[in-house]
Amino acid sequence: MVEEHRLPDELATGPDGPYWTGLAEGRLLMPRCKDCGQWHWPSVYRCACGSFEQGWEEVPPRGEIYTWTRTFHKIQGMDEIRHPFASVVVKLDPAGAHLMGMLELESEDTAVAIGDRVLGRFDWVEAKRGTIPVIVWIQESASPVE
Repeated sequence: MVEEHRLPDELATGPDGPYWTGLAEGRLLMPRCKDCGQWHWPSVYRCACGSFEQGWEEVPPRGEIYTWTRTFHKIQGMDEIRHPFASVVVKLDPAGAHLMGMLELESEDTAVAIGDRVLGRFDWVEAKRGTIPVIVWIQESASPVE
């Protein structure tokens, strides 16, 4: 049986609303200026070119590790996360925007390097606001994303 999730109302509104709504639907949406084509993250109401015409485009959840760190200690409120875990900043293809997230490790000895190719898997996690959608990153050299 598939568990039903509901996006918290406060995430569905505001300038980042389409991002969160897309994650809840299993899609990665990123903002882009309709006039000059510049990608933005975080989202903006007005592009540097002066345009207020911003659109949201679906991009593949794929990119490369821009930077990362491995955490060995427990963090309050994150008891369900296996330790150690790796936090990553991923440079997206083709948007070039940088997204933060967690890298799924096969073991505590899993090698991680800047430039490693990663794929995103959509999931839901418990947070203070309730259950929220997230992207969990997986190294392309690891098991395929389902």
